[in-house]
Amino acid sequence: MRVTIKLYTSLFQEGRFASEERDLPEETQVWEVIESLQIKPSETMVFVNGKHVKKNYILCDGDCLALMPPMRGG
Repeated sequence: MRVTIKLYTSLFQEGRFASEERDLPEETQVWEVIESLQIKPSETMVFVNGKHVKKNYILCDGDCLALMPPMRGG
C-alpha cells in the first residue's frame, strides 16, 4: 500500500525528509513507521488524514500520515 508521510518542524530538520511517499506492507501500524524513522514515540503527535489518531492506528492505502512534535505552551 502507498502512504504519504509528512514530518513537521524539528522532525524533518534533523536530517529527515519533509514529505515522502512510501510503499508499506498491509496492516502497518503508525508506531512501526515512527520506529523506522528513529523518532521517539513520546516526541510525536500523530495525525492521519487530518485527524488525531493513536500510535496503534492501522494505516490504509492512500493515507496521509503527519508526524509533529507535541505542542508546548506557557
